[in-house]
Amino acid sequence: MFKPNSHKIMGVVALASLIGLVFSAVVAAEGKNPNFFYFSEGKLVGDWRFQVGDPGNWGLNIDDLTGRSKNGKLEVMPDRYKADGDAIRGVWSRKKEKGELKLVASSKDLSAAKDVGALAFTLKMNKKPKGGVSVAIDCNWPCRAEVNISRQLRKKKTGEWFVFPIPLNCFQSDNFDLSKVNGFMIATDNKMDLSVADVSLIRMPEGDPGCVEEEAK
Repeated sequence: MFKPNSHKIMGVVALASLIGLVFSAVVAAEGKNPNFFYFSEGKLVGDWRFQVGDPGNWGLNIDDLTGRSKNGKLEVMPDRYKADGDAIRGVWSRKKEKGELKLVASSKDLSAAKDVGALAFTLKMNKKPKGGVSVAIDCNWPCRAEVNISRQLRKKKTGEWFVFPIPLNCFQSDNFDLSKVNGFMIATDNKMDLSVADVSLIRMPEGDPGCVEEEAK
């Protein structure tokens, strides 16, 4: 499980009752619950949609997993995970500005999952990043928290799919609010080539506290 360097770890905090509250009825009769599944098997769940962004336009909607940010920093296209077109590939150019690949939707309340859930991406590094890469959770801008994942990505082999979970309690900022989450984002201002197959909220392994800070003694 991902752990940023800046946080101390304490003992088990996940409570069975809370797990039951968060993860009961994850899959509804009509399909997957958009509070927990966001992009799966090449399809967007509920009202989730992809956007690309750069300084020319931070929120440009795309269709059919295909598009280009306003200034050309980021271009996206379909990729293959288990079947043709069931993943999205993002290619960030050398241009020295930030490019964002985002999933956005109406506000979702994920606060009950704070210490038991992790935001999980199924990823493939096509070309390793040349600089910093961040994952952010938006809670109606300017409400946002992000973590740097560049060191972990650089350790991965290119061309191989892997699941990359980040505990929700690793996302921290002064105004961060998990009760009104409306977006997830992967961003870099460097060159990168990355594919994304699935994005969802998963349960952390039993005994994993994520990034809960050590209580003062």
